[in-house]
Amino acid sequence: MLAIVRWLPAISCSLLLISIVVSYSCAVGLGQVHPLFPKISLTAAYEPGGSIFSLVLILDVIATLLLISLYHLHVSTIAKEKGLVAWRALNNGALTSGVLLLFGVSAVACFRYASPTHADRSQILHYVASSFIYIGGFPCLVFNTILTYKIVHVGRASNGIFLLRMFITVIYSISSLSFVVLQTFCHNKYNRHDNVGFESHWRKGEDGYAIHVGGALLELVSLLALATYIISFHGDFKTFKVEDCGDMD
Repeated sequence: MLAIVRWLPAISCSLLLISIVVSYSCAVGLGQVHPLFPKISLTAAYEPGGSIFSLVLILDVIATLLLISLYHLHVSTIAKEKGLVAWRALNNGALTSGVLLLFGVSAVACFRYASPTHADRSQILHYVASSFIYIGGFPCLVFNTILTYKIVHVGRASNGIFLLRMFITVIYSISSLSFVVLQTFCHNKYNRHDNVGFESHWRKGEDGYAIHVGGALLELVSLLALATYIISFHGDFKTFKVEDCGDMD
C-alpha cells in the first residue's frame, strides 16, 4: 500500500495526460475536430473519446484527492515536529482550494458538451464547472508554493523544488487567465457558438482563427503546468512514512 502511495504523483499526472491524449486522438482520428489545437473540452464532446475522457478524469480526481489529503497530513507532521502552528492556515487553505479544484474537474467530466440540440444548456454548465478549476487552481498552487518555501527553511525540501513550483505557478496563472480572456474575446467578437457543431471546425484564414488557436494552446499549457506541478511532489512522497498517516490532532 505504501508503495502505491509513493507513486501517487506519477499516477495522478499520468491519468490527467492520458485523458487529454485519448480524447484528442479519438476526435482527430474520427475527423470530429480540427487537428490544430482544438479546445480540450471540444475534443471530449464527441464519442467514444468523451466517455473515456470522463472515466479517466474521475479516476484522476480520486487519485489526486488522496494525494492532496496525504500531503496535508505530511505538512501537518512537519509543522507538529517543528512546533510551527502558523502553518495551519496555509495548509488548510491549500487543501480547501485543492478540493475546490478537484470538484471543478469532476464537474467538467460530468458536464461535457452535449449534442447541438442541448448545446446552450451544456455550455452554461460546462463553463460553471470550469470556473471552479481556475478559482481553486490558482490559490492551490500559491498556497502550496508558499508552504514549499517554508518547508525549505526547515530542511525538508530543496530550493530547486521551490523555484520549480514558483515558476510553474506563474506559468499556470498567466496561461489560464490569458486563455479565458482570449476565448471570451474570440467568442464575442466573431460570434462563434462555443459548442459542438459550430466551433469544432475552425478553418485557417477565418476571422479569429489565430486567436482561437492561441487560446486553445494556452489552455493546454495551463493543464501541462498543472500536471508538472503534481509530478513535482514525487520527491515528497518518495520519502513518505507510515507515521505521516497518524493522528495529527
